[in-house]
Amino acid sequence: MDNDDYLLEKHHDWLLEQARTLGSSAAGVCAGESPYTTPYELWHHVRRAIHGEIHPSVLNDDMRRGLLTEPLHRDLLAQEIGMNVHDHPQDQFIYNDKYPWAHALPDGWIYPDEGKKGIEIPVQLKCPRPRSWHKIKREGIHGYWLLGSQHALAVTDAPYEHFSVLNPETMRLVQFPVRRDDELISELMAIEKHFYESVMADEVPEYQVEHDLPDLSGDMVKLIDDRAIDTAKYYLEALSYYNDAKLLMDEAKAKVKELVGEVSVVEMPGLRVYQHLNDGRVTLDRKKLVADGLDLEPYEKIGKPYTTMRVYPLKGE
Repeated sequence: MDNDDYLLEKHHDWLLEQARTLGSSAAGVCAGESPYTTPYELWHHVRRAIHGEIHPSVLNDDMRRGLLTEPLHRDLLAQEIGMNVHDHPQDQFIYNDKYPWAHALPDGWIYPDEGKKGIEIPVQLKCPRPRSWHKIKREGIHGYWLLGSQHALAVTDAPYEHFSVLNPETMRLVQFPVRRDDELISELMAIEKHFYESVMADEVPEYQVEHDLPDLSGDMVKLIDDRAIDTAKYYLEALSYYNDAKLLMDEAKAKVKELVGEVSVVEMPGLRVYQHLNDGRVTLDRKKLVADGLDLEPYEKIGKPYTTMRVYPLKGE
């Protein structure tokens, strides 16, 4: 295994070339389907790269896990499909004259007519968190991963992409072909072109929010420097981890509840579960007290002023 397989830092020229055009990961971002990056973040990232202003970003755990497991993943996939999975040099970006704003960078290739000149099939290797692996196993490819595959198929002109997902806990694969969808590709390329044109025209995308924002009580300060971008990205990644962990815990609690039923105490390997029926809490009915003529003001206390912080993720259009 070549030492380059474990190279976790990319040189400056590679970072610039990768960021100046849109890759598979950017496809889902442009469409507003990525849980990790907003179109607003991507817009500034591409804009800075076009002007030669880019700095190496710190690899998050998801990126690091994917890079470190890729050589093993490639070997496991080759064993499972009974076919060689050829490496693709990661400094060789693929371009297509039909989509000058885009590039593809497959993780590898398979040749169904091995040993002959024939069709080349790009390979995508993913090693997500276990919950995402199970979701793909249940539901198939979806969301931003599907868009990433269609982006790669658009650029490479391949009829399908071989998509493989590695579970980092069990080292088991879910792998299947993702067929080319020309209608989806047409829609996706139109979105990407519009996004890229907004970058070239220096037109920052507007925000969309899933919830109503509170009214402004004062002036709003906008921060768009590198520190602000990195801080926002750090928060959004942490929020993603939190949401994943919460969903996993909710699923785990539901499984435990289903298993123990109504039994008061259950012990199993590594766990002891107690269930106790509690009396309802005693509270004061303030409305009834007021209706009965009791003045509550003399009994009320006012605490010291304090600050609250509520953070609302934003999505660019």
